[in-house]
Parts: sequence; C-alpha cells; structure tokens
Amino acid sequence: MTGLLSYAVVEIATLALAAGSAIVGLFIAALALRGVLRDRSRKMLFLSAGMILLFGAAYVTALVGSALVRFHVISLLQQNYVLLAVRALQFTGLCSIAYSLVIGE
Repeated sequence: MTGLLSYAVVEIATLALAAGSAIVGLFIAALALRGVLRDRSRKMLFLSAGMILLFGAAYVTALVGSALVRFHVISLLQQNYVLLAVRALQFTGLCSIAYSLVIGE
C-alpha cells in the first residue's frame, strides 16, 4: 500500500509541476507578446515567437499529452506523437530565438 501511495504522490507532483510550467510559460509568452506590441521590432517578434513556442506551446502540448495518456484517451505508444510535437515546438522555438539574436535591425 505504501508503494502505491508514494507512486500517486509522485504522479500528482509531476502533473502539478507540468501544469505550473505551462502556466509560467504562458505568462512569459504573454510578456514577450506585450513587448512585440510595444516595440514593433523584427528582432523582438522572432524572440517572442520563439518564447511562445518554447515556453508556452511546448509545455501546454506536453501537459495535454500527459493528461490524454493518464485518462486513457491515447496509448503510451501514441504518446510518442505528442513527444514528437513537443520536440518540434521546442526546436522551432529555439531556432526562432537564435534567429532573433543574429538578425540586424
């Protein structure tokens, strides 16, 4: 019984941290978007797009994927598609941020 209880605590903590990461990521993305609207800079546009993809979209996608597996909507094998989507969002976000750092005004 103790092993099952500790597993449940770890699972709840994992989901809570994933949800918290998604919320903080969306907050950072909102701040970046606010910066774009204020400055109207091309560099800031790519930086904020990268942050939205990296911190917002990737975490939300991972959280939704975890919930879908947890509630048996998708199988563990199908979770690989969610993982692929998360990695693609992260890669695209990082590329956008890198591009924002090298382009000129």
